[in-house]
Amino acid sequence: MTLRSVGPPRVLSAADRASLCEVLDRVLNKGAVVVGEITISVAD
Repeated sequence: MTLRSVGPPRVLSAADRASLCEVLDRVLNKGAVVVGEITISVAD
C-alpha cells in the first residue's frame, strides 16, 4: 500500500459534509469490508 500526501486538512462547507452513514455507504459500495462494533443507546 502506498500512502500519498493530499495536502493540509481543510474545513468543509455544509454542502461538502457527509454523515457517517453516507461515508460508509460510499466505502462499502467500492468493495471495502468494514469490521467493527456499534452501540446505540436510546434515552427514555
